[in-house]
Parts: sequence; structure tokens; C-alpha cells
Amino acid sequence: MKRAVAIGFALGVLLVAIPSANAQDENQIRQSIAAATQFLLKQYAGTGPVDPTAPEGGHGDGSHGEGPAALAGIAMLEAGVPHDNQVIQAITSRVRAAAIKQYLTYQLALDIIFLDKIGDTVDTELIQSMGVRLLSGQTGRGGWTYNCPNVDNAEHERLIKLVTAAKTGNKPKGQVGADFDSRPVLSSEILDIIAKKRFVATPGHGDANFQTDDNSNTQFAVLGLWAGRRHGLPVDEAIKGLNKRFTDSQDRRNGGWGYISGAVSMPTPAMTCAGLLALAVNAGNSGERILRARDKMKDESKEDKDPKDVKPPPAMANPLQDPRIVGGLQFLARFIVQPTIQNSGGAGGGQAPSLPGFGQDTGSMDDLYFLWSLERVCMVFSLKEVYGRDWYGIGARYLIATQNKNDGSWRGKYTPAIDTCFGLMFMCRSNVIKDLSNIFSRRLSTKTAPPPTGGGVGPTVKNGKDNPPAKPAASDEPDVSALVKEFVAANGAKQLQLLEKLKMEKGAIYTSALTDSIPQLTGDMQKKAREALAERFCRFSANTLKGYLQSDNPDVRRAAVVAAEAREETELIPDLIASLNDSNEMVWRAARAALKGLSGGKDFGPPPGATEEERKMAIAAWTAWHKKK
Repeated sequence: MKRAVAIGFALGVLLVAIPSANAQDENQIRQSIAAATQFLLKQYAGTGPVDPTAPEGGHGDGSHGEGPAALAGIAMLEAGVPHDNQVIQAITSRVRAAAIKQYLTYQLALDIIFLDKIGDTVDTELIQSMGVRLLSGQTGRGGWTYNCPNVDNAEHERLIKLVTAAKTGNKPKGQVGADFDSRPVLSSEILDIIAKKRFVATPGHGDANFQTDDNSNTQFAVLGLWAGRRHGLPVDEAIKGLNKRFTDSQDRRNGGWGYISGAVSMPTPAMTCAGLLALAVNAGNSGERILRARDKMKDESKEDKDPKDVKPPPAMANPLQDPRIVGGLQFLARFIVQPTIQNSGGAGGGQAPSLPGFGQDTGSMDDLYFLWSLERVCMVFSLKEVYGRDWYGIGARYLIATQNKNDGSWRGKYTPAIDTCFGLMFMCRSNVIKDLSNIFSRRLSTKTAPPPTGGGVGPTVKNGKDNPPAKPAASDEPDVSALVKEFVAANGAKQLQLLEKLKMEKGAIYTSALTDSIPQLTGDMQKKAREALAERFCRFSANTLKGYLQSDNPDVRRAAVVAAEAREETELIPDLIASLNDSNEMVWRAARAALKGLSGGKDFGPPPGATEEERKMAIAAWTAWHKKK
């Protein structure tokens, strides 16, 4: 086995295309890729077979299942490890067996992407079956949560027979479904599942319209659907829902997106990449049809037809001129900053070469999940720079400096294997959705993010400084500032009527307006607005409230605390105990009251006006109680 691993590793290094750089950088990049690939090959050299008849969750590796193995397989294939490498073959067998009954969003998406890259036609029906599970998991808000509905036992039994009897190695000429007209049709069994809705509810997934989705699960689902469409998966409606979700939830003040689809979810660089990816997929899906129509028109023009009878297709829009995409890229630009590198034990780092800083938003380029997300977005749009910022140069130098010199891994927020997958794909400048880039390549005329052409949603970045935000794009929705202005200026019955509207109306824009209004109110009306925000939060699940507890806005944190008690979300007790250490007394007093309510009347403090030491004692007492409970 060791010899096979070494051979596969050597071939992988030879096949990697090194990005343009000076000779020293090229050598460092090559060595980094080689070391990371070797680490993953060793990590998964012992991957064993999986019993395809095992029940759901019966594969012995907890909630992650085969997902990390599929991710590692994708990373190694992107690094040039051949398909017939023994480690890749072992991962393939594992993924095929586990995917039969899989229903978790991350794993479904990674399994689809991996098997699509393997490119064996035997996997088409397995990919189609996983794809309809993903499609059925889309919520009414256009996103995904952790679970999707599963297919019924009859489908499981069918897939077990297919996988068990399959003769592998059936390679098509080129990527499956790369040509629109050559894509497989859905099998009769899959069509029957869709027509008869043969789906089974899974733990934590009931009515999709009332699930709490998030943009991390959603971006993986997007990648899975894009790969699945090449195998005949009907994704048009799902992509329309995605486009609406990310159009409606973009923060118009800065162009970013947060973890959840709501105005009080603080925008982050990683989730902004998720938003940009969704908009790119929507543009690519539309563009693909336009290109197909254009090619068809060329064929018809060669026939004996009057040119007047050949209707030209619409022009394909340049996605880099979409104000929403411009705003998202502008938001990302401020985070492309050389991070400070900590020397810590086995990190094997040392300080990276000093580079000019960009802006003031640091602390993101050391997040490998963000690095992979950034790399994916920039590869999709063929960007060498983002507003003059060398995203690859900064990220690669950081990764080279922090790579573990002993085993070639990276160790960040996740397991070493997962972090190394993210780092390796960044270093390779991998592109798991190359066909999307190919669609854009027939339209894009620039290799860098263009300056905004008006109507952008984010600030313009120039020379490392932020200029005033551009005017928000026109929308049918009411403007947040207009809602705030109207509510704050009103009085009496009119103000109460507007408060009720902000509390009850659906849509993130009303949450944002209510949140922004509170600091501008005084006295009894401010108190009423805070309670209205808490009541509004009572609609949200524990997972959503958990995210709101981390908000930068103390009114949002307080509302989440109050809602957690009202909903009797006992699973959030540890988070409420942590809130006792909040910097805002309004929040930690609310947390104390919530804990009293959820504990059946117990009270370990802290008292109003407590010192920091008294709050620490209260936290210790509440923690001891909870552990005992």
C-alpha cells in the first residue's frame, strides 16, 4: 500500500498546474502541494469498505459520515492524483455505499461532486437519487438546513442492487453532461419518486417551509446541484429560489451576506462568497441556455432558411457588471489582508513575508474555510485580483508559512484533514465547477473585478481605502432607512400601528428596520420596540437564535435571549450562561432572567450592577448546575 501511495503522490505532483509566479514562489507552491497531497493520501490510505445495507447513520463515523473522505477525494483529484490510485478507489467505494441512504446536506453535496469528478457512468442514477434528495431539502426561503428528506426503502433497495452489481470503470469521453444535449435523462424510478413524492422525513427536517436554513449548508447544496444538473437533475426552479434568496438578503449597506438569510445576521466574508456563488450559478444557468440558443441559431443559419426567420437569442449579460456581484466583491476586497502569523508549536510557520495591508478588516485570511470559498469565487469569475488585491499571492504566502513542516497538514478550526483539503484546493487554484467558468469565459472581457458602473450595493475600494457606499439598487421592497424614518417620526396611534407592522411583516428588511429604530427611540416606545423585536425573534429556531446571540448589536443579543426563554429552548442554556459575561448589562440581566425561567426558578445571579468577579462566580454556579442537571 505504501508503494502505491507514493506512486500516486508522484503522479499527482507532476500533473498540477502551477500558477504563474517567480521561480522561488513556484518551487514553494509545488512543495506545499506535494506535502499536503501526501498528508491526505496517508490519512485515507486505510479507508475501508462500507456495508451498503447498513442503516442510516450506521457507518461508524458519527455525523460527518463519509463527507470528509469525499472532500479529501475531491482535493486530491484536483491536485492531480489519478482516478485509479488505490486511495481514491477506496474512497469511491466508500462514498458509493454510504450515499445510498445519505440525507445530510453537506454529505450529499460532497458525494455528488466527488462521484461527478470520478466520471463513471455507473454513478449517474446514484447521483440522480442524491440530487432529488437535495432538491426536496430546499426550504421556502430558497436555502438548505443540515438535513434533507430521504428517499423510501424501495429506492434504497434498488440502489443497493445497482451499486453491488455495478461494473465500474465505464468512463465517458470527457465530462458527463458537459454538452447540454448529451445529458442523461432521469430514470423512470427517479421520475416516479418525484411524481409520487416518495420522500421520508428525517430527524430535524419536517416541513421545509419552516426549517431554519443557513448559507453554509446552502453553498454546498449549490455546488451539488450544479454538478447534478449535468446528470439530468432539473435545477431551474431551485436556482430561481436561490437567486431570490440572495438578492433579497444582501446587506445593502455593505454588499455582504451573513450566515442566515436575515438582516440581523452580520455579513461575513465566507458567507459573502456563498452569496456570490449562488448569483454566479444563476447567471451561468441562464447563460448556458443563451449560448445553446446561439449555437443552434448558427446551425440554422447554415440551412436553407431566410436570415429574417432566424430569431437571434438575447445577449448574455456580463456577471461582473451585476451590481449585486460588484457589491459582494467590494465587500470581500477589504478582507483580503495579510494575516498576522502566530508561531505555535507544530504549525511550522514563522512569519510570512511582509506584504502591504489592505483596509482594516483583518483576521479572515487565516480562516481556511474562507480561503477555499474566496478561491472558488475568484476562479469562477477568472479573477486574478479583487480591486487590486492579489488574493492568491496573499493566501498562498500565508499557507506556505503556516503549513506543518512535519506532515504537510494545516490545522485551523476543523480537523487537520478538512483544513488540509481547504488549503490544498486553494494552493492548486482548483475549480470544482469549471464548466461554470467556461460559460462565463465566452462573455467576460476582463480578468479583474471591474469598477462599479452605478447602482452598486457596496462601498468602492480604492488604494486600500473605502469610499462612500454607492446608491442602493432600485427595488420593489421598501427601503430600510425610509421605514426607520417613518416609524421614528410618527407618534401616538400611528407609531403603534407602524410598530405592529415592523413586528409582524415577513422579510429581513423589517427586522433590520426595527433593529435600526431602537437606538433612535426613547422611553416607553423604546421599551415597546425592544419587546417587539424579541417577539419577532420567537419565530426563529434555536439554531438561528444561537447565531443572533453572537451579533454585534446588543439589542439583537437581548432579543435572542428573551426569545430563547419564550420558546423554552433548553439546548441554548450553555449559550445563555455565556451571555452572563456580555459587555452590555441589559443583555446579561436578560440572560439571568431567561435562565431562571428555564431552570424552574433557580437563581444563581448575578445581581443587578454586579462586578465582573460576581458575574464570573454566577457563571461558575450556573455551569455547575447545568452539568449536574
